[in-house]
Amino acid sequence: MQVPPVLSVALAVSLGLGSCASPVRLNHRPVGFWAAAERGRLPTAATASPAHQEPRPPQEPAPAQGDPAPARGRGERTARAPAPHLSLDLFGGYGLSLGNSRDWTGLRINFRDRGAGHLRGVNLTLWAPADHAVERIDGLALGVAPVADHLRGVALGALASVTEDASEGIGLAGLAVVSSGNLSGIHAAGLAAVAERDMDGLQLAGLAVVSEGNVSGLSAGGVAMVAEGDATGVQLGGLATVTEGAMSGVNLAGLAAVAEGSISGITASGLAAVAEDELDGVAGAGLAAIGSQHVTGVAIAGLHVGDGGEELFDLNLTGALENPSTSACGILVAGFGVQAGTIEGLSIAGIFNRAEDFTGVGLSACNAVSGTQTGLTVGIFNHAEDLRGVQIGLLNHVPSNPWWARWLPLVNVRT
Repeated sequence: MQVPPVLSVALAVSLGLGSCASPVRLNHRPVGFWAAAERGRLPTAATASPAHQEPRPPQEPAPAQGDPAPARGRGERTARAPAPHLSLDLFGGYGLSLGNSRDWTGLRINFRDRGAGHLRGVNLTLWAPADHAVERIDGLALGVAPVADHLRGVALGALASVTEDASEGIGLAGLAVVSSGNLSGIHAAGLAAVAERDMDGLQLAGLAVVSEGNVSGLSAGGVAMVAEGDATGVQLGGLATVTEGAMSGVNLAGLAAVAEGSISGITASGLAAVAEDELDGVAGAGLAAIGSQHVTGVAIAGLHVGDGGEELFDLNLTGALENPSTSACGILVAGFGVQAGTIEGLSIAGIFNRAEDFTGVGLSACNAVSGTQTGLTVGIFNHAEDLRGVQIGLLNHVPSNPWWARWLPLVNVRT
C-alpha cells in the first residue's frame, strides 16, 4: 500500500524528535511529573497497578462548613508549586530555546517567564512575567517587562525593568526601572528610576529618581531626585533635589535643593538651598541660601543668607541671637539680610547684616552686631556692642564707648 506523502513527512518528523541523536529536544515537565521525580516515585509498569501502590497516610477530615480553617504557625510559608517547563530546545542547553526552559545559554524566546533559573545570552519575553520569573540573567533581556532576581547586562522593557537583588549594566524602560536592591550602571525610564538600596552611575527619569540608600554619579529627575542616604556627584531635579543625608558635588534644582545633612560643592536653585548642617562651597538661590549650622564659601540669595533663624524679621536689631553658635564665612550676598552667630569675610545685604560677632567688611543699610565688631561696616545705621574697627554711616552706635562717643554721626573709630 502506498503511504501518502503528508503521512510520510509527519512520521519522519516524529521519529526525528524521538531520536537521541537529534539536536532537537521537546522538554515538557508538567507539575505532577516534576513533583514525582523529586520524591523518586515515578510510576512504572510494575507500580502502576493498585496492588503495588504505597499506602497513603491517613488524612485529617476536612473542616465542617462554617468552621474556621486551621491557622498556620508564625513564619510558615505556603509551599509554591514548581513551575512547568515546556520548551523546544535545540542542542541541549545551548543555542535556541522556544518556551519556558529553566536554564539556557544562547537565544531563548518565551511567551511568559516563570520559575526560570540562570539565563545567559539573549532572553526575549513576549508577555508580563509571572511570580518568581527568573533567578539571574546575564546578557540581553528584552520584553514587555523583564524581571529577574539579578540582572547583569542590558535590559530593555517596553513598560518596565524589575530586579529583586540588583541590576548591573544598562536598563531602559518606557515607564519605570525598579530594583529592590541596587541599581548600578546606566538606567533611564519615562517615569521613575527606583532603588530600595544604593544607586551608582547614570540614572535618568522623566519624573523622579528615588533611592532608599545612597546615590552616586549623575542622577536627574524631571521633577525630583530623592535619596534617603547621601548623594554624591551631579544631582539634577526639575523641582527639587532632596537627601536625608549629605549632598555633595553639583546640585541643581528648579525650586529647592534640600539636605538633612550638609550640602557641599556647587548648588543652585530657583528658590532655596537649605542644609540642616553646613552649606559649603558655592551656593546660589532665588530666595534663600541657608546652612542651619554653618555657611562657608560663596553664598548668594535674593532674600536671605545665613542660619535662617527666627530673628530674620525681628525689628529689634540690637538684641542677642537665639543661636549664637551658627556661623557664616566667606563672600555672603543677600537682597534682604545676612544673619549668623558669627560672620567672617565680606557680607553684603540690602537691609541688614546681623551677627553676634562680626569680622571683616559689612555693607548694608543696617549693620547690627550684638557682640564684638572687628573690621569695617558701612551703612545708614551701624550698631556694635563693642567696636574694634571703623563704622561709617549716618548714625553709629557703640554702647561700650565713652558716653560722648556712644552715638556719633558719619564715623566712629575705636582700636
